[in-house]
Amino acid sequence: MSVAEPTPAPPEETPQAAGPSAGLLPAEVQEEIDRLCGGVADGLRGGLEQFAQASRERSARAVAAARTGGLELLAEAIRRVRAEKSVTAAATALIDASVLFCSRAVLLINEGEKMSGFHAAGSGARPDGDALQRLTFKISSASALARTVVTSAAVAATGSAANLSAELAAAFQYNESDRVCAYPLRVRDKVLAVVLVDETGKTPIEPAAVEALVTTAEAWIEAIGIRPKITPAA
Repeated sequence: MSVAEPTPAPPEETPQAAGPSAGLLPAEVQEEIDRLCGGVADGLRGGLEQFAQASRERSARAVAAARTGGLELLAEAIRRVRAEKSVTAAATALIDASVLFCSRAVLLINEGEKMSGFHAAGSGARPDGDALQRLTFKISSASALARTVVTSAAVAATGSAANLSAELAAAFQYNESDRVCAYPLRVRDKVLAVVLVDETGKTPIEPAAVEALVTTAEAWIEAIGIRPKITPAA
């Protein structure tokens, strides 16, 4: 006797999550909704692209304006140095102009085994004119400044007493966290002085601008020294 095999039950259908309009809207209405949504997306995409392009153009204009403004500022600083008629005045103008590109600047005269202060400008603590010119220290006690004199090259360092001497660090309240740069002021292959700049205030050091000013001052001081003296005819 044969036994009839049971008929397998049909597989259960997995219920599908119906969207809010699934099966409820006519096809032409659904097509119109899709068309409108696509138009909104295209418009939004186009608007974002225009915004991005405008932002790039504004950034480019801002960079160009900043670059032009910086060059104009440097040109004015150079003119200030070249307007002076004496070595002392040109050296003073160099320091006064340097603080356009750093927080503070000081000119230190190289006297062989020691250095002495001459003129300072900018924001932050600094001794007055007389006190600064009485400030002296052994160059061997300031490793960064000594390296600048020996190598005739700019030196970047921290404001530690070892780098700048205990006397100079105390007078200007430098510390280990301060960033300083020392530039040699050379005339006829001799380092006459060192221009020391820092960024202890709100203005960061702009090395290229400071170096351009120092180079201008070197040439101008040498020109003043060899300029022929013109006396009125008798």
